[in-house]
This record gives sequence, structure tokens and C-alpha cells, in this order.
Amino acid sequence: LRHEGGKVRSLVIERGGEREEIEASSFAASSPITEMIGTMSPDAPDAVRRAGASLRYREHLGVHLVHEGEAFPDNWIYVHAAEVKMARVSNFRNFSSEMAAGPGSHPLTVEYFCFKGDAMWRLSDDDLVALAKRELTATKLLPAGRFTDGFVVRSENAYPLIERGYEANVGALRAWLAGFSNLFPIGRSGMFRYNNQDHAIATGLIAARSMLGLGNFDPWNVNIDAEYHEEQRTTV
Repeated sequence: LRHEGGKVRSLVIERGGEREEIEASSFAASSPITEMIGTMSPDAPDAVRRAGASLRYREHLGVHLVHEGEAFPDNWIYVHAAEVKMARVSNFRNFSSEMAAGPGSHPLTVEYFCFKGDAMWRLSDDDLVALAKRELTATKLLPAGRFTDGFVVRSENAYPLIERGYEANVGALRAWLAGFSNLFPIGRSGMFRYNNQDHAIATGLIAARSMLGLGNFDPWNVNIDAEYHEEQRTTV
């Protein structure tokens, strides 16, 4: 990202071994904010670069399976059992039967969280599919039936790692980026915020309104004091 006078002027990309410079009036960045800071030209100040280097993301492994037979009735289940490595499992049939191929079919996702390069990340796709099947069976979430399909999706930088002191580092990045009038960090990775998908989409919509000159909207205000959809307040 080439910048001058408080504005980002262009984006330089490499495609097919050739460099191309793309000029634009505004830029929205959903890539990891730590990586985006490192692409600025001229360089960000040393203190800002150090703050970015102090932030980490966690990777996500989604093992997607199709199970024919019985399955648990929940939309998703968070798994805390120490004897298995999976963290969450979803049954998309229970979101909508339209997501399933037939009456006895259950499209499932078994989720694992790891760091890039660790033992879990290095497992082959076949090994991850086999592990997910074993763990679903071991936890008795699937009492009977058979698996008919399986594949893996690996997502890097999926979860901002909320460590002690991270607020100060994010604050340093925000303070420096606030000096650019036409650069908008958006989304979970782009803002280093652990938010829901609807909140992440909203940051993009708000940035787009500012780009179009419809007002001065700040994507950082999305999800301030918001309630998550897993929470409900009731009156007795």
C-alpha cells in the first residue's frame, strides 16, 4: 500500500510474476491488520510495527462430513471434553432441512483450532477426516449410521488471539491508521476483533457508505456494547 499526505494512493500487487499498481480513491482492508501494517510504503513507525508483531491469530480447521443415520438434535455443540481435540461440531440439517441431501442425511462440520505449523495443522486432510469421525463416535454424538463424504477447509488467521495487553497494541495500530482518510480496516481479521459474521459484514457496509460520500461513518463503532445472538435477556 503506497501512501502520501495522509492518503493511500495505490495498491501494488504481483500477478503472474509481474507487478501491477492499482490506483483508487478509497481502500477497504479485510486482510489481517498485522499483515496490512507491514505492507505500508513508506513503512509504518517502528512502534506501530512492533505493536503489530505482538498480535497473533489462531487458525481454523473445518472438517466437513456427511453422515447418514441418527445424529444429535442441536444446531451446534461446544465440546470441552479433554479426551478429544475437537472444539465444536455443527449439524446443518438442524439449521434447515434444505441443507441436507435427504431425510437421513446430516451435513456436519467438526472444528479444530490450532496455530499454523503445529501438530494439528500438519495433519493431512485424510488424517483430519479420520480423526473427526473417531471423535464423533467416541463422544456418542452419532449413535448409529455411516459417513459418506468428507473434506477439510483450512482457514488461516481466523481468530484474533485475545491475550493480555492486546488492547494497547490494537490501539497503537488504530491511532496510526486514523491518520489516513481513505483507508478502512474491516472484518474480523482486518480489525482484530472477535465479532460475529453479521458485525463483520456491517463494518464493510459502513465503510462503503463513507467511500460513496454518504456520510462520515466509523466501522470501529460496530459491535460497541452489542449483545451476541447466543445471549437472551428474560424477565421473570
